[in-house]
Amino acid sequence: MGAVLLNERIFMKKTVIIMLTLVFIFQSIPFVSAYTFNENPFYSIDMPEEFEAVGEDKFIADNDSNLSVSIVDNTEEKFCVADLNDSELKEYAETIASEGEEAFKSLDMDAEMTVVSYEKIKHPSGKTAVIIVFKTVATQNNKQRIRFQKLYEFTGVNNKFTFTYTATEKSQINDLDAAFDSIVINEEQIQGVGDKMTTAALFGGVVLLLLIGIIRFIRTPLKRKK
Repeated sequence: MGAVLLNERIFMKKTVIIMLTLVFIFQSIPFVSAYTFNENPFYSIDMPEEFEAVGEDKFIADNDSNLSVSIVDNTEEKFCVADLNDSELKEYAETIASEGEEAFKSLDMDAEMTVVSYEKIKHPSGKTAVIIVFKTVATQNNKQRIRFQKLYEFTGVNNKFTFTYTATEKSQINDLDAAFDSIVINEEQIQGVGDKMTTAALFGGVVLLLLIGIIRFIRTPLKRKK
């Protein structure tokens, strides 16, 4: 009888340990509900449920963080992110920041865009992408707004794709990394042409629509659909 009770106690103890272990494991797994956005024929992306589409290729969350996607014709520019070496990528990022500050001035806003980081990566989809992070401090009517932008850029044979995530807090800047990793571009990647861009002027047409998207969300975040 004693042996039976001892075995039962050992069994119960093991059961409790297993249950506690499972609870710990499941609590350690980030459960994030997501949906696949594939309404645009050029790309698809798995977006977190808290992000709602508020316009064409634009999404916003309850905390006012947002994602804007721009698709720019690349048939004439033939811009290729795979061609950029480290110094050219730095120049490209600094050009976006400089052009951005000038664009804010045209809207009677003082702004400082600082390049936080930049890198070229092999995306999970197999394509080459560049990632650039900015800190933007914009002031208008003595009211200051601080935002952080993270850009993922791909270049196809016909179009250039820029995914710009704007966060209200620095701690949120990596919140959409899983979504970025899920991007599928439905266009062949442009091959390196070896025509290196050495002057900031060559970047002008490439960054224009990107800046429009950044400024729009910093000035007046789009409201959710009712």
